[in-house]
Amino acid sequence: RRRWRQRRLATGDDPGARERQSWHAMAGTGVVCGHLIASLASGLDLHLGSGNTLAVDNWTLIAGVGLAWLALRPRQMDRDERDREMANRGARAGFAAMTGLLIALLLTLGFAPPPVLDQLDPFMLGNVLVVVILLAFLARYAAQLVGYWQSSRPGPDDG
Repeated sequence: RRRWRQRRLATGDDPGARERQSWHAMAGTGVVCGHLIASLASGLDLHLGSGNTLAVDNWTLIAGVGLAWLALRPRQMDRDERDREMANRGARAGFAAMTGLLIALLLTLGFAPPPVLDQLDPFMLGNVLVVVILLAFLARYAAQLVGYWQSSRPGPDDG
C-alpha cells in the first residue's frame, strides 16, 4: 500500500482497486499454496494427529490472508472495461491451468507405478486436489497481472 501511494505521488499512476485485489490474492494464495506443497512434499502429517494437528499453521496462514484483505481492501471497488478484460483473461488462464493439471493427475493415477500409487491415499489425493485448485487460482491472478502490466505500457500510438 505504501509503494502504491509513493507511485501515485511520484508519477500519478497507481493500480486500481481490482489490480490491487489481484496482487493481494496472488501473494496470499502463493503463500498458502507454497506452504501446503512444502508440507506435503516433506511428508508432514497435516491432519491425522501425529504431526501438526488439524494443520493449524496452514489455517493460520489462510486467516492471515483474510485479515490482511480486510485491512487493505479499498473502500470502493469500481470496475471498468479493462478490469472486465483482465477478469476474462484470468478466467481463461485459470481454467486452462486447472484442465492441464487435472489431466496430469489423471495420467498419474492411470499410469504411475504401484509404489507411487501407494503414496496417493485419499488424504493425499484430497490435498493434491486442493493444490491443483490453488495453482489454477495462481495462474488466474498471474494472467490478470500480466494483462494489467501490458495495458499500462505505452503503445505504438503513444509516442
